[in-house]
Amino acid sequence: MGTSTRQSIIDAAETLFATEEPDGVTVATITKAAGQRNQAAVHYHFGGRDGLLSAIVDRHHDALDEVRFARLRDLDAAAGETCRDLAALADVIVRPMVEELASTSGRAFLRIQGERLASGVQAGQLAGSMVELSQRLVGVLPPAPEGWRTERARLAAVLVNARLSQEAMLDPADAVDREVLAATLTTAVVAVLSIAPGD
Repeated sequence: MGTSTRQSIIDAAETLFATEEPDGVTVATITKAAGQRNQAAVHYHFGGRDGLLSAIVDRHHDALDEVRFARLRDLDAAAGETCRDLAALADVIVRPMVEELASTSGRAFLRIQGERLASGVQAGQLAGSMVELSQRLVGVLPPAPEGWRTERARLAAVLVNARLSQEAMLDPADAVDREVLAATLTTAVVAVLSIAPGD
C-alpha cells in the first residue's frame, strides 16, 4: 500500500464528500469507492476518518497558501510597498476559497470545513499565508480591547466557511455567481473586522 493507495483514498473521499451528506460518508463507503479490498486501508494511511479529513483539508490549505502568497506578492508589487489595504487583504483571504467551488475536490474541501466547524472542531494554530495575513490585518484594524480582534476574526471565519460550505452543497448549475459571492463575502469580512468597539 503506497502513495497511489493513499491518493486514491483521498480522491474517493473528496468525491463522496462533495456529492453526499458528509455525516453519511463512512470509512467503509470510502474504502469501497477507492477500490480498496482492505477495509483497514483508511486506518493504515490516515488513522481513521478524522485523519483522512485532516489530510484533505491540509492538501487544500497548502494550495490556498500558494495562491494567497502569490496574490500578496502582486499586491505588494502594485503598491510599491507592503500592502496594508483592508479590503484587498480580505479579498486575498476570501477569493481563493470561493474559487474552490470550481472543482469537485474544492467543493468537498469546503463541505468538510463546514462540517468540522459545525461539529465544534477548532481550527489549529494559524499557519502559512494566514500568519502573514493576520499580522498585516492587525496593523490596519482599529484599536480594540483584549480578545476583541480574535473574536471578530473567528466570526469572520465562521461566516465565510459556513456560507461556502452551504454553497458547496448545491448543484453547481444552481450556484451563485462566484464573483458576486466573493465580493459579498469580502465586504462582510471587512465589515466584521473593522467595526470599532461600541459602534
